[in-house]
Amino acid sequence: MGKILVVDDEPEVVEVLDDLLTANHHVVRTAGSVEAALALLLIELPQVEILVSDIRMPSNGHVLVPEVEKLYPDISIVMMTGFATGQEYFHWPTLHKPFRMMVLLRAVDDAMQDRAKRVSDILAARAAVP
Repeated sequence: MGKILVVDDEPEVVEVLDDLLTANHHVVRTAGSVEAALALLLIELPQVEILVSDIRMPSNGHVLVPEVEKLYPDISIVMMTGFATGQEYFHWPTLHKPFRMMVLLRAVDDAMQDRAKRVSDILAARAAVP
């Protein structure tokens, strides 16, 4: 299945998501901060296909998404938050903690489909350039 980077400053959340996603045949890497996530992306790319990240972390999760979008446009993103704001962050799906595990699995599946389409579009655009 997919190769996923899970980022959250709460180790318990990271562990639960790692276990769930691994049990569902995904390859999972984890990071506890924005800095660790960006460093891991440098090492693991092109393996990472989906980023599942908390929005509010001490190192400011809001910084991670624009960086990933700029540096790695083929990665799909699923956001998580413990704040019940009811809004989407950036243009990515946002899961509100606590969420059901099936909701996460559905979001990851949707992100995989989104990534496949975007990668196809990127390759088609590159092929069209003379």
